[in-house]
Formats: sequence, structure tokens, C-alpha cells
Amino acid sequence: MTDNLFARAKPKLNPPVSAWKADMPENSEPQLVPPQLLWMNKINNVYLEIPRYDKGMTWWGMFPLALVVVLFFRVYVNYVCFDAAIRRWLRNTLLGNIERCGFIDIGIFLFENCIRYTSRSANSSELQTTKYLCL
Repeated sequence: MTDNLFARAKPKLNPPVSAWKADMPENSEPQLVPPQLLWMNKINNVYLEIPRYDKGMTWWGMFPLALVVVLFFRVYVNYVCFDAAIRRWLRNTLLGNIERCGFIDIGIFLFENCIRYTSRSANSSELQTTKYLCL
């Protein structure tokens, strides 16, 4: 039966595209090719195809990667960007205590990133640079 339906269908493009089987019908034309629905729902008498195809890719690998990235930046900010006085101050404050509990580590990370700090030159007592680490 489907061969007869394909025989009646004529391409709208001349020459037709490779692997052409049938064009979509106009609103007033009957559908010549039967639907080949793999995942379908029936809404009254109309069949609706819902694409549910999966490429097999999941995002579970992003959670460990995010943890590694946050820990890397945490160590970088604590031990490379901040001098010992600021690290000691952060450890001794309430924020340091909350950080040790591990509840808002990302909030502490952003707080420390936005702290303005000043580094002093080793040879002189004058201010060398003022740096901002806000993201």
C-alpha cells in the first residue's frame, strides 16, 4: 500500500533532493505518506510525535569537575593571592568558622575575591600596588 502512496507523490523541487521520499502536504491536501512515529502521544484523534532521542551524554561528570575547579581556585586565592595577615584574619573571624563547617564555601570564596588588598614592597614601606580581585 505504501508503494502506491509513494508513486502518487511528486517532488516540488526540480531536481529533487537526494533521498527524497515525500513533501509535506498543504493544509487542504490529504497526507500521502503514513506517519512513522517512534515516540508518540495521542491527543484526541491527532498523533503527536515527541522527540525523546538521547545521545547518551549525561552531565554527571560536571559535578566532580566543578568541585575540582572550586577547590583549585580556593587554594589559589588563599595561598597565592592573599598575604598571611589576611589569611589569618579570615581564619579567625566568624566567616572562617563557617567556612570550616563547609556550608557556604562558595560565598566565602566570592567574599575573599572581592576584598581589596594592598601589597607592600619588601624593600620599602610605601605602598606598591592596590589590586582588586572582584570577578
